[in-house]
Order: sequence, then C-alpha cells, then structure tokens
Amino acid sequence: MRRGKLSEKLFLEHDCQLVSISPDGTKFLVLTRSEGRFDLYSTNSSTHLASWKPGGTAPMSSGSLTGTHALTLAMDGNLTGWELPRMLPVFSMANLSMPTISPGGKYVAASTGTGLCVIEISTGMLVGLVPDLGLVKCANWNPAGTRIALVTSEGDNRILSILDVTTGGMSSSIPLLFTYRTVKWCSDRYLLLDDSKLIDIDQQGVAWTYTLNTSFPVPHSQSTDAIFLCQGGPAGRIQVQSLPAPREEATLTEFACKRAVVLNPGDTCAVGYRLTHPAHDPTTQAAIRREIEGLLAQKKIRIDPKAKVTITLTSSETTTGTASETVQRFRDFKEETVTYTKKRGDFSIAIEVEGHTLWSRPTTTGTGLGFGHFQLKPGETVGQYIEELYLSNSKRAFNSITIPSRVKYPEAINGAGTTDIRAFEP
Repeated sequence: MRRGKLSEKLFLEHDCQLVSISPDGTKFLVLTRSEGRFDLYSTNSSTHLASWKPGGTAPMSSGSLTGTHALTLAMDGNLTGWELPRMLPVFSMANLSMPTISPGGKYVAASTGTGLCVIEISTGMLVGLVPDLGLVKCANWNPAGTRIALVTSEGDNRILSILDVTTGGMSSSIPLLFTYRTVKWCSDRYLLLDDSKLIDIDQQGVAWTYTLNTSFPVPHSQSTDAIFLCQGGPAGRIQVQSLPAPREEATLTEFACKRAVVLNPGDTCAVGYRLTHPAHDPTTQAAIRREIEGLLAQKKIRIDPKAKVTITLTSSETTTGTASETVQRFRDFKEETVTYTKKRGDFSIAIEVEGHTLWSRPTTTGTGLGFGHFQLKPGETVGQYIEELYLSNSKRAFNSITIPSRVKYPEAINGAGTTDIRAFEP
C-alpha cells in the first residue's frame, strides 16, 4: 500500500461486484446482483469459501464483512447477519438502511429512517436506539469505536453530528450547506464528506475541499494521516492525499473555518432596530417587533442580546427636492399639474456576524403616483394623497418578513483552500 504497487491479482469466474473486505484482509465478499448471490473468497489463494442467496423477493443492495460474520442488506431494508463460514442466519431486522460496522466488528449501526439503532452482530440484540434525529443520510464509526458521525436532514436544515456511543449524547452539531451521501473519519479531528469536503471538527467548519472527477466513493482506510480519493476517468486512479500536518492546522483556523450557515433551529441571535423613517411611529415599530419575534419563535431561534449573529432592521428617509406630475381626476377626468416633495424611503433586513453582513434584503418606497388617474377623498388635495400613499407603503415595508434558512460565509464553502485531484497524473 505504501509503494502503490500491485501485489497480486485474483481472477473470478463470473461478473460480480466487490462489496467488502474483512478487517484482517484475509477474505473478501462479492455480489452477483443479477442472481442475488453472495460469494466469499480467501484473498491468499482465491479459494472459494462459501456461496449463498439470502432469499426474499427484494434485490440485494450491499454486503459487509467482520472477522466472524457477514451482513447483507436488501433493497427493501431487510438487514441480515450471517455466521462465517457456514452462513447460518443470526438475526434479521426490517426497515433499516446504511449499516456501518464498528471497528472491532462487534456492533452494527443502521438508520431507522429518522433515528439510529445499534445492534450486537453475534446475537442480533438491539443495544442502543437514538430516535428523532431527522432523516439520516449517512453514518460511520470513528476508529476507536466510541463515536458515530452522521449527517441528518429535517426540512431545509442539514446537520453533521457526533454521537457518543457510550452515553447516547450528541455533540459537535455542524450545519451543512448541502446533503452528503458518505461520511468518513480521518483521525479524531477530521471528517470527509462525499470524498470532497474535509470537515474540521474542532473548528466546526470546512477545512479543505477536494475537486473530484467522479462522485463514486472510495472505500476508506481508518488512517490518521491520509485520505484515499477516486480520481475518476477511464483509468480509475486512486489518489492518496495527506491530511494537514499539525504545523499547518493553524492556517485552518480564523475565518476560513467559520460555520457554513447560521440561524438553524436551536440557535440564538440578537435583533437590532434602527427605524428612523417617519412612517415607523411607536405603534408601527411595536408591530414590526412582534412580527420578527414571532418569526424567530416559529423557527425555534431564541433571542439573546449577546449572540454573535444579529438581525438588523433599518429604515430611513431621504428628501431630494421637488417634482411635478400631470394627473387626471377619477371622477371628472380633469387634468392638473401637481408639485410635491420628492421623498425616498430605504428599508432593509440584514444578517450580520461579527461585523460581516452575510445577507440583506433592501426595499424602497417613494413619493409619486405611478398611474394616470385616482380618486380623492372629500376635501383631500392631490399633494395630500401622494404623501398618504407614500407613508402607507412605507409603513408596510416590513410586512411578511422572511429570513433565509441558511446563510453562508463566502470562505466557509471551500475552507482554507482547494486541491484539484483531476490535475494529478501518475
């Protein structure tokens, strides 16, 4: 492996897919999808050790090996454990997906859809269950077998979390911009998502990005200093990439490893109001406050004046001289020229973090009619109508306030840098 040299070739008699290699490297498992059959071989001599069809009506999806057992997963979610080498069934559980075996081969963790369960492979006993995680997209054990990294989604929110297997507690919940299909541990500090995003758990953000030629995931060794990445293309090369050395970790801190998103359920934020527009009298300001507080409560975001994330609402008015318009009365169609003061109202809602504006939505209002005829109230002048229309529109500037589900730091998408794997040639 260190020299990257081919040491041995194993020839199989039929078209099949390699699905798993035992942790000690002495056995490998292949799947013939067209027949729904698994075959177990020895890596030392290509000796055929066993062949079996799990049965059932659903096609087979995947298989895995421990030192003493094999696991098979059907496309209908039926997970079955088999004792090696006789292939006797040990347990079978329905409605599971994405099984991941602990490093010691004693347990398997699998998604229940909205939770994660842990099963003892030798007995089929359910030893742990974490419900209500949201939709589990992928999961994987750490090399020590004490933690499980998993990506979950609920609505627009996508979270990378760390489950402590001994306590069942969750830690290091890192918001994500996208949904990922695979997660791999690279030492205790780094996680690799879809073979492309290296996540720094300590800094809770993207540390580095790898640009790939393919989305096909590569089986990953639990190495502490290297990543295996598929270069893709006709040659199907695999690139071995070193993890950041300890002396380089300092470059992955500061702004480059900021959280990719802000304002997820459970977060806190401060709210600032700079409402100086004449239309925003105390009554209108109170209504705006109720609107924003209700929206945050609906998103399960708590208001904390000391929070780093701030939502700021701003309104102001600018006067820029006078203007004249020819207008037509609605009742008598009489035309007249009216002169009025030109006023402009500026309104914005913005999300700021530590002095950086990450998102804003500005709107404006202005004096003027914008159409040819109108209807006045008894005793009302055209100038009064224009002023009232302007104030009414300005008062409603913050109606139907919306806040985006996720807001990114520009530097948080790729981390401190990008390595283009496609550019590497042997």
